[in-house]
Amino acid sequence: MNSNRAIAADERDAIIALRRAGASYKEIIAATRRSCPVVTAVLRDAGMFTRLVVTPLLVECMRELAAAGAGNGVIAAEVGVSYSTVLRVLGKRHGPSPETVDTIVEMRENGSSVKEVCAELGMSSSVVQYHSLRAGVGDISRIGVGSRRNHLRKTGVRVRAFSADEDAEILRMRKDGHLYSAIGRALGRRHHVISARLYTLARRDALLEEAA
Repeated sequence: MNSNRAIAADERDAIIALRRAGASYKEIIAATRRSCPVVTAVLRDAGMFTRLVVTPLLVECMRELAAAGAGNGVIAAEVGVSYSTVLRVLGKRHGPSPETVDTIVEMRENGSSVKEVCAELGMSSSVVQYHSLRAGVGDISRIGVGSRRNHLRKTGVRVRAFSADEDAEILRMRKDGHLYSAIGRALGRRHHVISARLYTLARRDALLEEAA
């Protein structure tokens, strides 16, 4: 069951009733099969939100689950805390480890597709594509440059594609020594988007040189 699906009125009422009866966040999540962010949002709208205190018992539970091999998302769902809380408590970093990045690059260099790498490592395609670009591994036919179309993700969020003029401006500003953050502000984009775009452009140029 998807714990982040649209919430119905009776489910909302059930969450509020459980909280009024003294149920903990963990108990509400277990009873309603909803994620911590959803429960928090419902209680905040109802004026009943109180920040979850990470007790020593919760920390111990998180460490035991991690030692058993559970992923960060599983730990967050089991304990009833947010994903970022798990990372903070366990001292884990965002993104794949250097060893995992090496595996991504090795698989891509050996001919594995992005889809195959995702299936093998349990990662999203955007992460695999990003680290493939950083390492200079990829297929020029999949690298779009100067596209004016906006693409709609599965989540319903429309992603603004880069135009040829934007690409030229990014390269000009970077050559002039501007930081990613400054370029992002000038183009109305996040700094990490600018960084990723520069990797894409660099990889495109390298592949074009190889094909010449």
